[in-house]
Amino acid sequence: MPWEAVRARIDAADLDGLAEALAAATPSERPQLRATLDSFDPHMDELTWRARFGGGHTAAEAPAFRRGLAEYLARRGVRGAAILACTERAADAVRAAHEPWVADTPRDVLAGAAAVLLRVRGAAWRTTVARGLVRWAAR
Repeated sequence: MPWEAVRARIDAADLDGLAEALAAATPSERPQLRATLDSFDPHMDELTWRARFGGGHTAAEAPAFRRGLAEYLARRGVRGAAILACTERAADAVRAAHEPWVADTPRDVLAGAAAVLLRVRGAAWRTTVARGLVRWAAR
């Protein structure tokens, strides 16, 4: 099962490795991966978790918090790229591209996510997603 390879790439925030791992997945494995990805949240270190959800951080901890948060958001963005790539129907991928994880994802990770989709999904799927995103943006 390619889940271990996909998870390792998410944990490392490795978009290139993710594309390789997902390209190795068969079309029948993608729905299983998608189900696993839906319930998976990337690791957030203790300081980042505490600062974000449990009452803040000290001034001395601020640089470590910012670094930890950036690393977490990058991992979450890589997870999002995997979700999109494992979404069977292009229309569902358009909807998934507008979920909350997108808003917090660093732009370089979003650009890398697009590159993953180009390497993993076929031309017809990508074209349908692109058209759907354009229609959504034109609303």
